[in-house]
Amino acid sequence: MANKQILTTFEAAALCNVSYNTIKNWIKRGLLSAYRTAGGHLRINIDDLESFSREYALPINDKHDPEKKKIVVVDKDGEVSRSLQESFHTHRNNVEVRNTDDIFEAGILIESMKPDLVILNTSLTGLDATKACKSIHMAPSLKNVKVAVVSGPTAPNNGADLRISTPFDHSRLFETVKPVIMPKGGVRGRRKKTTPAV
Repeated sequence: MANKQILTTFEAAALCNVSYNTIKNWIKRGLLSAYRTAGGHLRINIDDLESFSREYALPINDKHDPEKKKIVVVDKDGEVSRSLQESFHTHRNNVEVRNTDDIFEAGILIESMKPDLVILNTSLTGLDATKACKSIHMAPSLKNVKVAVVSGPTAPNNGADLRISTPFDHSRLFETVKPVIMPKGGVRGRRKKTTPAV
């Protein structure tokens, strides 16, 4: 099981191999316990997720799958992550999206996951996108990591490899990210896991 004791809804979704909206629905229906932080963000205790998985016989991913393409999103409201999950819905067994609005946590996620792509929302308070891009590009262990920034069409690219202009829609976001995640025509398909209806 994951080393973290407290999970975001996006992390719980990735571990359960379901969408962000499914996790939210389980919480709303009272099936999965969660609480809100002082900032209003939902958090899930790993013990509660394990209890939920046992009750409903739901398999939980224990480790990062090396065959999966990985994306870390540093964004406050999760809009980018939700759009990505919808855009990559048909490839959800092959693409792992993690979201955090905590800059320190983002650094830990990036270093531990070695994602294929990091997406930085430049509107996040306290985020120095230029410094973040430079740090990622200069780290030998992250040499294969691409960085995209979410910003206005006339804003500087902050040294990023890609820009996701705002306001954005699902199709444009998908087309911007697709060359990094599926550079040769697609992610190799694998047999989907069956998850119980609850």
